[in-house]
Amino acid sequence: MRTQSTAPYDGREVANYLLDLADSKKLTLTQISLLKLIYFCHGWYLFYKERPLVKNEFEAWEKTVNTIVTPTEREEGYTQAKRHFEEKVVRRLCERYPDLKPAIRNVYSSTPLTFRDYLGTPEGEMYGIEKDFNHPMMTTINPKTKIPNLYLTGQNIVFHGILGATIGALVTSFNFVDPKEIVEQINSVKS
Repeated sequence: MRTQSTAPYDGREVANYLLDLADSKKLTLTQISLLKLIYFCHGWYLFYKERPLVKNEFEAWEKTVNTIVTPTEREEGYTQAKRHFEEKVVRRLCERYPDLKPAIRNVYSSTPLTFRDYLGTPEGEMYGIEKDFNHPMMTTINPKTKIPNLYLTGQNIVFHGILGATIGALVTSFNFVDPKEIVEQINSVKS
């Protein structure tokens, strides 16, 4: 059983610091680069200070579960914490993109608990198989399995996320239809 975190910083504070530092040096960080830097900073801090750098703001609710199948109410503090972080993210985005604020109609956020509850990931990881954007072909999965008529599809085939799931479905469909014909049809709609 984990003990209450003694980490001094919120992960978003560390991320904002790194983004500001990158901006000051005219560098651009990708999302994966930022996550890796936070991970390295966390490891360095843990080694030298013998305590974690990044605290888990949602530890107080880690024994709760809330899904469509098992609906439970997390206390108001959870909702307030989510709103607080949503506001910080929106504020940061609007600092970088001032015209964005009037276009925002709704904000929905997830916490590591959301991912844990819905995806079954023990620590609330967002995605499954780790991808390497420097070598994308090394982390692709062949949709055709050794089991006859069993094919895989979804975000882990090629790329993560919604676009990854769409491209994964397209790649899987190439096992059943002529890939050139599908690509020609897509290109004809595009033009």
